[in-house]
Amino acid sequence: MNAFYKIITFLIPLTAFTAVFSAPALSKMDIIDRVIAIVNEEIITLSDLNSKGASVFNRIKNTVPGPEIEQTLKKAQQDMLTRLIDQALIIQRAKDLGISVNESDIDAAIDRILVQNNGTIEDLKQELADLGTSEKEYRSIMRDKMLQSMTINREIRSKIVITDEKIQEYYDENYTAGALPDGYYILQIGLTWDKGNGVRTKERARQRAEEIRKMSVNGRDFMELAKSYSDLPSARDGGDIGVFKKEEMAPYMRETITAMQPEEVSEVIETPSGYQFFKLLSSNEQGRAIQAGLDSVKLKIKEQLFQKKMKKLSEIWLEQLREKAYIKRLL
Repeated sequence: MNAFYKIITFLIPLTAFTAVFSAPALSKMDIIDRVIAIVNEEIITLSDLNSKGASVFNRIKNTVPGPEIEQTLKKAQQDMLTRLIDQALIIQRAKDLGISVNESDIDAAIDRILVQNNGTIEDLKQELADLGTSEKEYRSIMRDKMLQSMTINREIRSKIVITDEKIQEYYDENYTAGALPDGYYILQIGLTWDKGNGVRTKERARQRAEEIRKMSVNGRDFMELAKSYSDLPSARDGGDIGVFKKEEMAPYMRETITAMQPEEVSEVIETPSGYQFFKLLSSNEQGRAIQAGLDSVKLKIKEQLFQKKMKKLSEIWLEQLREKAYIKRLL
């Protein structure tokens, strides 16, 4: 998934609403569109599902072994339908609250994204072309995400307070020498390239990795960067891959990590399938614990506690929306 598209995806950092984009297996070229779900007075069609899931549908088709494609697509299709139903409920709630997004709001959001990533509109269009996504579809996705984000800000986010006492408590439990596990506590960000269809060249992967590392060095939160940009499975956890002992690391990791100090960000290094760089949170070798001070991890802890609370409250809120709605799945 490319950088610009990921930024839109993570305009709402709600793990409760996270689901894979996908599209259904098409047995014929001329399938007639049909209704696949009803959400109150709104319908969701098969073409909606196909449109929203086009990029991952293509990825599944190109990467999943033949015998597994049909089952993988069916699972992804149901996941996507659940996501579309939840999105419909949230956007309907936005309308109830009088929340709206106009074209100038979308233009401003795109401008912010370009500035934050030191990109141009041509870069964005190229990224969209690589994904097989139109600018119109991109703007539609952005509109929906902005509506959801604004609604959730009002309904949930604005009501969450993380106190200094809670931060201190988390720090004492997770960063003290007594609690620190034996090994190196690592965060990672990785950019891969696709040698098969050229979705991202090796040169472009290296360039993006260097750009993202520069953001981190300049003060951007590493975990948020990982969620927004990393291609690796650890992205969903903010790049957190946990604690590794020296002998457990791959050679390219070991040489880099063991030379680092806590809170340091490594240089970009090449791996067999892409480029990675790391942030060392703490180390504990032979009983000598070295860890980050509270000030250096306070914001990260606050974000972790916030996201945990956000996830819990979001799940409750969304379930309440479902209970009050008329929902009928036809797929």
